[in-house]
Amino acid sequence: MDEKENKLFDWFTKQNLKTYDGQKNPILLKDWIRHMKKIFDVVEVLKINVCLLGSFILLGRMTFGGE
Repeated sequence: MDEKENKLFDWFTKQNLKTYDGQKNPILLKDWIRHMKKIFDVVEVLKINVCLLGSFILLGRMTFGGE
């Protein structure tokens, strides 16, 4: 990752964005995806980073050694 991507990931981790909790409710999942797309569009995230950031937020910080 380059410096710009590192800053982007740092910014995302500090935002305390809502993670998807895995409920089997397609409406909640669709709403979560729509919300994340808006954030990615505003921040102008490259498509390759959308996948990485989306996966991180979808799974939640605890999966990656958080609290």
